Amino acid sequence: ESLFRSSDSLGTISIWIKPANFDSGVTWFASADEATTAYYLLSGINTDGFVYTRQRINSTSYSLDCNNNNLVAGVWNHIVVSSSGTAYSIYVNGEVCTFSVVSGSNSGDWFADTTRRDNFTIGALKRTTESGHVIGDMSGFRVYDRELTPTEVSELYDRGHLGSSIKVS
Repeated sequence: ESLFRSSDSLGTISIWIKPANFDSGVTWFASADEATTAYYLLSGINTDGFVYTRQRINSTSYSLDCNNNNLVAGVWNHIVVSSSGTAYSIYVNGEVCTFSVVSGSNSGDWFADTTRRDNFTIGALKRTTESGHVIGDMSGFRVYDRELTPTEVSELYDRGHLGSSIKVS
C-alpha cells in the first residue's frame, strides 16, 4: 500500500480550475482507499460552486464548507487548501474563505493523519467506485510540504493562470 506524502502532517495544495459546470459537484483532489469508503482526504466544489474539504478515518469524519467566495463556472478560478497541522485554511481566488465546520472539528489533519490511502487523484475521487469527475480545465496543480502564508497564496493568485491546461470531459 502506497501512501502519498505519508509523512506530511501539514501542507498546501493549489490548483487553477475552469469547471464547465457544478451540476453534480466535483472533487478536484483526493487521496483515498480503493477498498472502502472509510479512509480519505479530499477537496471538492459543491453544486453551488462553494469549496469544501472532507476527511474520514474509519468512523471519524471532518467536514468544512466554504461559506463565501464561490467559484464561477466557465472561468479560471484559483483554489488553495492549506493545513498548519492543527487547522485548515481555504482560499478562493486569493481570498480566505469563511467556513463552517459541518462535522468533526477544524483539526488540520493532513496526509500523515489519513491512514489506509492507496491512491491520489486529481479531478475525481477513487474509492470503491470513481465519482466527482471534473468536467472542464485544470492547470498549475501544486503540492507543498508546508503551510503557505496568506501572502504566498496571494502572490500565487496574482501571477494568474499560467501555462497549459488539461482538459477533462
